[in-house]
Amino acid sequence: MDPEGYIDFPILGKVHIEGLTRSEIADTIKDELISRDLIKDPVVTVEFGNHYVSVLGEVTRQGRYALDRDQTTIFDVLAMAGDLTIYGERENVKVLRETDGKQRIYEVDLTNGESLLKSPVFYMQQGDVIYVEPNKTRTLQSTLNGNSVRSTSFWFSLGSLLTSVTSVLMVVLR
Repeated sequence: MDPEGYIDFPILGKVHIEGLTRSEIADTIKDELISRDLIKDPVVTVEFGNHYVSVLGEVTRQGRYALDRDQTTIFDVLAMAGDLTIYGERENVKVLRETDGKQRIYEVDLTNGESLLKSPVFYMQQGDVIYVEPNKTRTLQSTLNGNSVRSTSFWFSLGSLLTSVTSVLMVVLR
């Protein structure tokens, strides 16, 4: 589709399709073919190419997912990604969307159906990115090197270090 919302269709030339669903596009092309007496009973099927969204963060399967039908919801895409993990923050899911050449970040509360249905990102669009933030439990579990004051490995490492320092000091001080 060009910037003005037209496609260049063989024989018909330019056809305006901006804002139409796939079935509306198919009907428009079918009507044009019939009205120009080119085909008596055409069958027109419209499929989107390279129509995808990406899902990142605390989901079972991060990745890029094809939108193969009209009006795919955020729930449909999260289901494709295997749903949120138990560590996913359900009350603050982010959706990144480019509109008029500008990136915009929307915050979505999956636990509030009413506000979700009114959200401009309830229905996914080409190129959307869904990011599921980790909840507090996951955040507390993760550190730069995998150790934290709460982990057993941290205390074993600290104990090992103190034992080594004590051994070295005993040898040096003798």
